[in-house]
Amino acid sequence: MSESIPATQRLSSHLWRLGTRYQPSYLIRGRDRAAIFEAGVTASAGVVLAQLDALGCPRAEVSDVIVSHPHADHVAGLAVLLAGLPAARPRLTALARQTLAKPSLRQKFALEEGFTSRAITRREALPNGRPHRPDLAPPPPGPDLEPGDTLDLGAVELVFRDAAGHVPGGLFCLLPQDDAVLASDSAGFLQDGAPGFPLGYVSWDIYAQTLAGIADLSPGLLALAHQEVLTGGQAAEFLRRADESQAQEREWLRSAARNLDPEEVARAYFRRWYHGDLTVYSPRGILNCCRLLLRRALENGN
Repeated sequence: MSESIPATQRLSSHLWRLGTRYQPSYLIRGRDRAAIFEAGVTASAGVVLAQLDALGCPRAEVSDVIVSHPHADHVAGLAVLLAGLPAARPRLTALARQTLAKPSLRQKFALEEGFTSRAITRREALPNGRPHRPDLAPPPPGPDLEPGDTLDLGAVELVFRDAAGHVPGGLFCLLPQDDAVLASDSAGFLQDGAPGFPLGYVSWDIYAQTLAGIADLSPGLLALAHQEVLTGGQAAEFLRRADESQAQEREWLRSAARNLDPEEVARAYFRRWYHGDLTVYSPRGILNCCRLLLRRALENGN
């Protein structure tokens, strides 16, 4: 496959999908300025800058880069984006900033993002490889965002909601003018055309509540953190199936734990899910996620 910049996708009057299939970012353009939601990884962030140029969107128009939550595949591209966007400020929650201030965690994230950047560069034939970044720096100062906050871009308003079931300090985003939800990882992971690997790393119950809250909004457009954008009836059906899938997967873990020790369960769960699109993440990282999901599934009230 020849190397080329992935195509952008205009989703609505104010919204474009940038980045790559595996690591999309979303451009929101208002009357006065623009914002990017999701920083992605270093490989996808370089693509976003090239796509802005191809769209004819001046880089100086982008005033904010919004980090939905402090995971490697959503924050690692931030430095690349900020270096290429002279007017942009990083926006994330105070709790996300605290998380990303930990050097040991950033070192782990650097390893994980390196695996993912290499994987998507290879699979999507991205140009120029990936920038070499041996470590991740803490985000530079910028205005914090919290659930309930809004961001006015001029005739376009972004509304931020809590997404704590996936990770502390997480957010998802509404664009009321466009009847759109930018769900980040709060609407499940699409695998083999259906809701797949569960993502309630903090709490299965809180994650399910967030998922139900998104479904109650009946969005006309649902932008997932990875792979797809769903519209209309597709979005509603996906959210319904995601809710069912989360409950079924928790019960699978609880049932398996009655007969096996925790490490055997985690490894069996890894074998159940580590295939297809999930393999853009490292085996070590996904196995650790399986251990965490099992722990949460066995906790009372989670």
